[in-house]
Amino acid sequence: MPAERQHGFVLLEAALAAACLLCICAAAVPAATRLQEYHYKAQVRLAADILAADIRQLQQETMFSSAKYSKTLYVSSDKQSYSIYLSGKNSPLCKKVTFVELGCTDVYFSQQLQSISFYFNGSSKSSGSIVLKHKQLKGFYCKLSLQPVTGRVTVTEYDG
Repeated sequence: MPAERQHGFVLLEAALAAACLLCICAAAVPAATRLQEYHYKAQVRLAADILAADIRQLQQETMFSSAKYSKTLYVSSDKQSYSIYLSGKNSPLCKKVTFVELGCTDVYFSQQLQSISFYFNGSSKSSGSIVLKHKQLKGFYCKLSLQPVTGRVTVTEYDG
């Protein structure tokens, strides 16, 4: 009568399975880190693109408005939001944007113009740059440049 065969794993099979799992985990950790970094960069880009669009819209409204006022964009003191007023901080609020509402909770203004407004010909009353960074991401930022004569807004990414 033949001997009965025992069922189960041999120690070598269990060791091989554990080694395979370790290799998969070792490959997954850097991929997850890169995915998180990509997500942080996307948040900064989104905030920069929305801010640039609002600045361009502000310029267009000033140029093509028949009204005798110009809207002004102010960066808040908490460095995570900005507001657009009709003509000054004591005038009616037209729009308020916070990065938290955009889903960009850790994005902040690192360097900014305090206010942005335009002349009726479209040129900027102030020139300079605005830098947006992420609290969890070192070395990456988006810089919005506002040209003095043309009022052109450019967005540039820096990855250092």
